[in-house]
Amino acid sequence: MVDQPKTTARTVPVPRVVAVAVTPRRRKVVLQLLDGVVRAGGEALLVTADGGRGDKPVAGVIHLDLLGDERRWGPNRLLAVDPRRVAAALTRRPRPQGAAPGWRRWVASRPYRAVRYWVLWRVVRHHMAVLRPDQVSHVLVVGVESWPIAWHLLRSSPGASIGFSVPPELLRSGDVQP
Repeated sequence: MVDQPKTTARTVPVPRVVAVAVTPRRRKVVLQLLDGVVRAGGEALLVTADGGRGDKPVAGVIHLDLLGDERRWGPNRLLAVDPRRVAAALTRRPRPQGAAPGWRRWVASRPYRAVRYWVLWRVVRHHMAVLRPDQVSHVLVVGVESWPIAWHLLRSSPGASIGFSVPPELLRSGDVQP
């Protein structure tokens, strides 16, 4: 008889929690919840769109920031180019710091604020290899700006749950509570 290899694989799938925290609001609490998921043996993904400002995720939490891709998406690409930087590069002068003036005005405008979260969904669609919606167990929604991405994500993974905190059944060690 041939010896069968012993399997050490889990019978329960590893929980995968995606936190959609587009703005830095409540970031510290969200990072604590994701840290609890990682310590419990699960996978955690933090989706942001603020350029990495604020608290940094702990080791083991995957961080996907959408701001750079948002600036390069469609018509935003034209507004994100700072003409002062182009002139400085041509004249070999020091480059100005900060975002382009046209980009700052566009991002603060009412029309863009109305469509920004739709734009972010269009941007996040290019990161499906990182997002892996078919393997998501729970979507952690941080604010109203997270709903468009969460809605599309849940359409792709109907078995996933959604909430403002991580359910205790996804954490084997119940040491993290909201």
